[in-house]
Amino acid sequence: MKSRRGAIASGHAMTTEAAAEVLREGGNAFDALLAAMLVATVAEPLLASPAGGGFALLRPTARPRAGILDFFVQTPRRAPASEEEALADFRPVEADFTTASQTFHIGNGTTATPGFLEGFFAIHERLGTLPLARLVEPAAMAAREGVRLSSFQSSVLAIIAPIVTATPGARALFAPQERLLSKGELFRSPAYADVLDNLAIEGADFYRRGELGRIIVEAVAGTGGFLAPDDLRRYRVIARDPLAMNFRDHALALNPPPAAGGTMVALPLALAATDPEERHRPALDARRLSLLQHRSLEIAATTAVNSGRSPGRGPKRPAAPDERLAAALAIIANHRASRLGTTHVSVADGKGSIAAATFSNGAGNGFVHPSLGFMLNNMLGETDVHPSGAYGWQPDRRLSSMMCPTLIEEASGARTVLGSGGSNRIRSAILRVACELIAGRALEPAILAPRVHVETGGTADFEEGLEGGERAALLETFPEARAWPEPHMFFGGVHGVRVDREGKLSAFADPRREGAASIV
Repeated sequence: MKSRRGAIASGHAMTTEAAAEVLREGGNAFDALLAAMLVATVAEPLLASPAGGGFALLRPTARPRAGILDFFVQTPRRAPASEEEALADFRPVEADFTTASQTFHIGNGTTATPGFLEGFFAIHERLGTLPLARLVEPAAMAAREGVRLSSFQSSVLAIIAPIVTATPGARALFAPQERLLSKGELFRSPAYADVLDNLAIEGADFYRRGELGRIIVEAVAGTGGFLAPDDLRRYRVIARDPLAMNFRDHALALNPPPAAGGTMVALPLALAATDPEERHRPALDARRLSLLQHRSLEIAATTAVNSGRSPGRGPKRPAAPDERLAAALAIIANHRASRLGTTHVSVADGKGSIAAATFSNGAGNGFVHPSLGFMLNNMLGETDVHPSGAYGWQPDRRLSSMMCPTLIEEASGARTVLGSGGSNRIRSAILRVACELIAGRALEPAILAPRVHVETGGTADFEEGLEGGERAALLETFPEARAWPEPHMFFGGVHGVRVDREGKLSAFADPRREGAASIV
């Protein structure tokens, strides 16, 4: 039976239910996406925040092509004048991943200009149909009444304990009884509920020129950060054409440069398309995918060197449009992996509109103002998006990212929209799922298929369960590849929805990150 309302897949059951409620009430895919995005900042507070940023892929029924809205974070308009100033509130902390530890940087000196709320308002102004108050309501209710911590969220909380206990405001939110919240306990943020209530009444000006923006700027600037009122007022959401490519009778729309994710999904497919042997294979197996990833990373490194950018430094001057690809590849070449900080929502409605958003708060900067009730981003300290560190970043620049909301269209007219969290594993997760879908797999087995991820230098990780001789062939190519005995959050969390040629909807959310899907 054809669904009349829509389908959703996201990183949390409450995020998905908020979108489902909006669809049941007659909202479109974009209304549902907006409600889900806000609820994610409450239900997934370690991955999403109104002080973060991201990207949305939007395809209304009446439009022949998808568009991308870039609402990722921006460097402040004033850079530090000295290394001493840059490090005033910029400090390392160690996160414990059990098998390894990783250094993150926190403090208000790591806070970039947020884009999340500007992206939210831009989508609502362009494509929303329901009143703002209705779309804010589920998140405000969740923040006030509380969300029970899932197993995944509690495990992330334990990993980044040094960040969420770094300041009194953060401890009040994540360790209210002088210990970290644990699985099943309520996470509540009444202050954030009040912020959302005011946002519903006052709209964008409450953030751009009103009390919310003032508190954020004063909190950051007062303790060694670089945000100023003009950073919020002059921030702009950027509409971009997707990075488009065709592969085996499928059309892909990917996140374009300066974001790096779309490029690193497209490059392996482009390499495969030029290989005559690939034309006769039903699917790209794990070994071949790993080799294509490896070759793509080599291309990225070569392009970075040829572009004149030395490792660990950003562009020395504003990049012209024809330099955007080189800039994105330079980010990849200098990239160091982290494991946190991103989530995704995919939505399709019964009329054929499709919407998806991937967004992040980094690992968070450790600071929570008592009047805000949410953590600010630490993107200027995230080596994933900003390899140059505390000092040397260029002012007023949109940062790059591996995030990549993706649309795959089949020759039959069927469409699948998906995306993933997972830092630099986003590229390998989306590549693997896309190849499975292009080979004719259904959405669920495509997302469940064992993942393979290759890093610069030729190190590789893979999930057990590879079919036939794939495992042996992979290990022959990468003898020191690390095997993960079970599907793991390390490999991202792909959440997708599909509309087939008849208009029937399907949805599946990745269990690696305890995702939830619904058809209404």
